[in-house]
Amino acid sequence: MAARRARALINDDVQEWFRRGGCGPLEITAAELDAIGCPVLLLAGEDDPVAPAASALRLERSVTRAAVQIQVLAGVGHGTFRQAPAQAFAALRAFLRDAI
Repeated sequence: MAARRARALINDDVQEWFRRGGCGPLEITAAELDAIGCPVLLLAGEDDPVAPAASALRLERSVTRAAVQIQVLAGVGHGTFRQAPAQAFAALRAFLRDAI
């Protein structure tokens, strides 16, 4: 991540905008959340400015009728499978193995 940051142009104002929900809230209703009946895996990057880990944690708490697993990957941004492929694929394999 340090190497990526070294060559990236980081705009702190834009990142803060996203962290505060600048894209707007996820438009999903309680009825839609209640309709989720299959197991759910949420992968989140701890440093994701677009879909913050805090949002994934709120989503996890909002799904009440299905089993939800969440993995927040430390030092990872928006691209969990690109930035931490070993961790992301291991989590996916374990999730699928347990779901069968």
